[in-house]
Amino acid sequence: MLRILILFVLSFNLSAKTNESKSQIDVNPIEQAIVKLRSNDLELSKSIATLNNHVSSSIHSNSIVVKESRELIEQVEKLLQVQETQRKNILDVMEEAKEIKESKSDLSLSIESDDYAIWMNFGAAILIAFGSIYITYNVLTKTLANETEKQRIALGDNLSKTKDLNKIQIDAQLEIANQQNSALKDDLAGKISISNKQLETQLATVSEHTKEAHLLKIDEFRQLWIITFREDISALIKSLITLKNFYITEKGFMNALSKVSMLDLKIETISKKIMKEQTQSNLIEKINKLLSSPEYMEAFRVSNLAKEEFDLFKDQFKYYNLLRATIIEQKTKIILMFSPKGTENENFILNTIEKIDSLLTVDKQIIFEFEDDKEIDIKINELQLSVQKMLKIEWNRVRRINSKNIKQ
Repeated sequence: MLRILILFVLSFNLSAKTNESKSQIDVNPIEQAIVKLRSNDLELSKSIATLNNHVSSSIHSNSIVVKESRELIEQVEKLLQVQETQRKNILDVMEEAKEIKESKSDLSLSIESDDYAIWMNFGAAILIAFGSIYITYNVLTKTLANETEKQRIALGDNLSKTKDLNKIQIDAQLEIANQQNSALKDDLAGKISISNKQLETQLATVSEHTKEAHLLKIDEFRQLWIITFREDISALIKSLITLKNFYITEKGFMNALSKVSMLDLKIETISKKIMKEQTQSNLIEKINKLLSSPEYMEAFRVSNLAKEEFDLFKDQFKYYNLLRATIIEQKTKIILMFSPKGTENENFILNTIEKIDSLLTVDKQIIFEFEDDKEIDIKINELQLSVQKMLKIEWNRVRRINSKNIKQ
């Protein structure tokens, strides 16, 4: 196309007005036009190279448009081939112009420079070049936009299909997992039920064994309590009978003890009387008045004589105090073996012991006369019967529990 334009310009110049005189051909405007065409050709090459780069980058970024882009690249390559052909034609024209200039042939016609025609040709070439670039750019842009839209639609369809497929697969996996979990849950529930039943059976067995062991231990304690109580009550009854017999066999000791106690009480009474009368005197005066009292001195003398006689009964007095202390200790043990509220038999036993103890307690400040031995025997007999009754109840309870354990 460019070659045709150049030939058209040359023919137009050759048909211009001729000069009669021979002159050399002026080729300067042609060279200037060629230079401009070369610069335009260079700009066109740069634009095509830029377009080629855009196409290449589009090819790398979009795998689906590769085929279409290759066709466009082929078209661009064809344009480059056309450009190369035009470039060769321009070079040929330049060579021809140089040959014409060198040969300096005589021509009958002279060529006059026509600036207007050259600029028109130049403008037409520029317009054609930019039109070609614009058309190529629009074609490539629309093609890339269409292919991009197709790719976007295809990607959207693929994404939707992938989502649907993934949803179906996930639903299927969830259904399988739910079935497995349900089966596992049922299996686990069955195992837990079996384990609970086994634990309940073991717990019932352990509880029964513990209950039996507890009852056996209670039986052991109850038997030990019965044996201990029997020994303690027997020792108490023995001490009570011993004290009763001591009162009967040791009347001389008891009379001497009562005499000494009575004289001590008399001395104490006289002392309080004299001290009370001497309200205005000091302590020393009161003591002197007491010691100078004939009544006090006579009572003091008689008391000393009684104590000298009582010294003969030191062993009996020691034994008597030991016996009384033993009875108090044994009675305390019996009381502590019973519960605070106690049963009817326990309360009867404690009341009987207290009655016997009160009968064996004598007043030391009076003449000793022991006449309650028969009543004490009656109370001791009642005590023994009540103890036997209570022990029988306890032994029957132990036997009943043991028989139940044996049957089980």
